[in-house]
Amino acid sequence: MKSNYLIIGCGNHGSRILDIFVKKKLPVVVVEKNQERIVELKILYSSNHQIIFVDSLEKGLVHLNDRYSCVLSNWANDRFSELIRLKNNGCNKVFLEKPFASSIKDLDKINNLFSKNFVLVPSLPQNFSDFHVNIKNLIEKYNLGDLNYIIHFGGAKGLMNNGIHYLDTSLKFINSELVKTVGFIDTANINPRNKESYFYDGNIIFKFKDGKSINISMSNQSMMNNYTIYNFKFGNIILNENDLGYLNFIKKSNRELPITRTRLDETVILKNIYGNFLEYFEKNIDFFIYEKDIKKFKNYFEKCFVSQRYLLNAVHKITNTSIDQSLNIT
Repeated sequence: MKSNYLIIGCGNHGSRILDIFVKKKLPVVVVEKNQERIVELKILYSSNHQIIFVDSLEKGLVHLNDRYSCVLSNWANDRFSELIRLKNNGCNKVFLEKPFASSIKDLDKINNLFSKNFVLVPSLPQNFSDFHVNIKNLIEKYNLGDLNYIIHFGGAKGLMNNGIHYLDTSLKFINSELVKTVGFIDTANINPRNKESYFYDGNIIFKFKDGKSINISMSNQSMMNNYTIYNFKFGNIILNENDLGYLNFIKKSNRELPITRTRLDETVILKNIYGNFLEYFEKNIDFFIYEKDIKKFKNYFEKCFVSQRYLLNAVHKITNTSIDQSLNIT
């Protein structure tokens, strides 16, 4: 029996996706170029006879129906060329890992690929969590006032690899035109899976017309996980990626004081604001597998595309590289 589903690239993240397909009892073809990894996967999934492992798309096509969906989890530098190959070989829907592309030029080409016959579904699972609702409920409950800025900071998470998650999440709280991007960026060849591509770090500040800003800062010299600070007129929300944090706020009786009388009156411990990652990641996969409404796909893709374009454009600008030039992202 032929399959409707293909996974290209089955490293740690790809195998996490494969586990979801296994859970749903969906036959799947897996393309993995690394022969040692294929041996590992065949042992790991030896009891499952609905998975076929091959080392090339050409070999995989033999086991696929004429129209199929693909999870594309390869390197960003190869993303656009692989999408063209898939489109030309019967694929009609792609679960698109981030970064979507390694240059603005390729990103805009990918944007033009989207159609009712070739749907692109970004892998940005925080869009399927209750996180934004949870934060907005806290803002209302404690009457924190207007948002001023959001800061994300941490260690070697990959400014280009994971920065889009933080930027995309932050943009949900800002409804204003981007007017300025500044920062500094460095690169290192520290990704243990790919020493030839760059692992970006540094600091990028996105400034918006209404005065709000988003600051994303990562260091390749640190093993620390990320923290996020939301600063409001009357309080802060501070979270870490272990889903613990706290909310500081100023009592109502002190809110009429001059703005320069900075203070911290009370603190509330926060838990489970982000929610369970695996649960909302699976919701992202469910959307990819089961959703039929092309308008919902298009709306989701366009919102995610804005976040990716902001980030790629910022890196091109700060590193003084042409939008045609690949940023050599892992």
